Amino acid sequence: SGDIDLLKLAVLHDPLVGAVSTPEEVWQMVDEMVVAQAAWLPQYAHAIPAARERLSTSKVKTREWAGAARRSVRSIEELRAEKAALKQAG
Repeated sequence: SGDIDLLKLAVLHDPLVGAVSTPEEVWQMVDEMVVAQAAWLPQYAHAIPAARERLSTSKVKTREWAGAARRSVRSIEELRAEKAALKQAG
Protein backbone atom coordinates (compact mmCIF):
# COMPACT_ATOMS: atom_id res chain seq x y z
CA SER A 1 0.00 0.00 0.00
CA GLY A 2 2.98 2.32 0.48
CA ASP A 3 1.89 3.50 3.93
CA ILE A 4 5.11 3.82 5.90
CA ASP A 5 3.25 4.11 9.21
CA LEU A 6 1.60 0.73 8.59
CA LEU A 7 5.02 -0.72 7.77
CA LYS A 8 6.42 0.63 11.04
CA LEU A 9 3.50 -0.84 13.00
CA ALA A 10 3.90 -4.20 11.27
CA VAL A 11 7.59 -4.31 12.17
CA LEU A 12 6.84 -3.23 15.74
CA HIS A 13 4.27 -6.02 16.13
CA ASP A 14 6.77 -8.70 15.14
CA PRO A 15 7.37 -10.54 18.43
CA LEU A 16 11.13 -10.82 17.95
CA VAL A 17 11.57 -7.14 17.09
CA GLY A 18 9.19 -5.96 19.79
CA ALA A 19 11.03 -8.01 22.39
CA VAL A 20 14.37 -6.28 21.87
CA SER A 21 13.61 -2.87 20.33
CA THR A 22 11.90 0.27 21.53
CA PRO A 23 9.37 1.96 19.22
CA GLU A 24 11.91 4.71 18.48
CA GLU A 25 14.47 2.10 17.42
CA VAL A 26 11.88 0.43 15.19
CA TRP A 27 10.93 3.72 13.53
CA GLN A 28 14.58 4.46 12.82
CA MET A 29 15.24 0.92 11.59
CA VAL A 30 12.33 1.16 9.14
CA ASP A 31 13.54 4.56 7.93
CA GLU A 32 17.04 3.13 7.42
CA MET A 33 15.64 0.14 5.53
CA VAL A 34 13.39 2.22 3.28
CA VAL A 35 16.20 4.64 2.42
CA ALA A 36 18.78 1.88 1.84
CA GLN A 37 16.43 -0.26 -0.26
CA ALA A 38 14.61 2.53 -2.09
CA ALA A 39 15.28 0.96 -5.49
CA TRP A 40 13.39 -2.17 -4.42
CA LEU A 41 10.56 -0.39 -2.60
CA PRO A 42 8.95 1.94 -5.16
CA GLN A 43 5.68 1.95 -3.22
CA TYR A 44 7.48 3.97 -0.53
CA ALA A 45 9.13 6.48 -2.92
CA HIS A 46 6.97 9.29 -1.56
CA ALA A 47 8.26 8.59 1.98
CA ILE A 48 11.99 8.52 1.18
CA PRO A 49 12.70 12.28 1.54
CA ALA A 50 10.97 12.44 4.93
CA ALA A 51 12.79 9.29 6.08
CA ARG A 52 16.14 10.81 5.07
CA GLU A 53 15.27 13.96 7.00
CA ARG A 54 14.34 11.96 10.11
CA LEU A 55 17.60 10.01 9.87
CA SER A 56 19.64 13.21 9.68
CA THR A 57 18.23 14.31 13.05
CA SER A 58 18.03 10.90 14.69
CA LYS A 59 18.38 10.68 18.46
CA VAL A 60 18.61 6.88 18.70
CA LYS A 61 22.17 5.73 19.32
CA THR A 62 23.39 2.99 17.02
CA ARG A 63 26.47 0.83 16.93
CA GLU A 64 28.32 -0.98 14.19
CA TRP A 65 28.36 -4.72 14.62
CA ALA A 66 28.15 -7.86 12.54
CA GLY A 67 25.63 -9.75 14.65
CA ALA A 68 25.83 -12.38 17.32
CA ALA A 69 26.53 -15.48 15.25
CA ARG A 70 29.02 -14.40 12.63
CA ARG A 71 32.24 -16.17 11.72
CA SER A 72 35.11 -14.27 10.24
CA VAL A 73 35.86 -14.85 6.58
CA ARG A 74 38.53 -17.51 6.14
CA SER A 75 40.91 -18.01 3.25
CA ILE A 76 41.04 -21.21 1.22
CA GLU A 77 44.34 -22.07 2.89
CA GLU A 78 42.75 -21.75 6.33
CA LEU A 79 39.84 -23.96 5.29
CA ARG A 80 42.20 -26.60 3.89
CA ALA A 81 44.32 -26.55 7.05
CA GLU A 82 41.20 -26.89 9.21
CA LYS A 83 39.95 -29.79 7.09
CA ALA A 84 43.33 -31.53 7.28
CA ALA A 85 43.46 -31.07 11.06
CA LEU A 86 39.98 -32.55 11.43
CA LYS A 87 40.91 -35.47 9.18
CA GLN A 88 44.03 -36.22 11.26
CA ALA A 89 42.12 -35.96 14.53
CA GLY A 90 39.35 -38.27 13.62
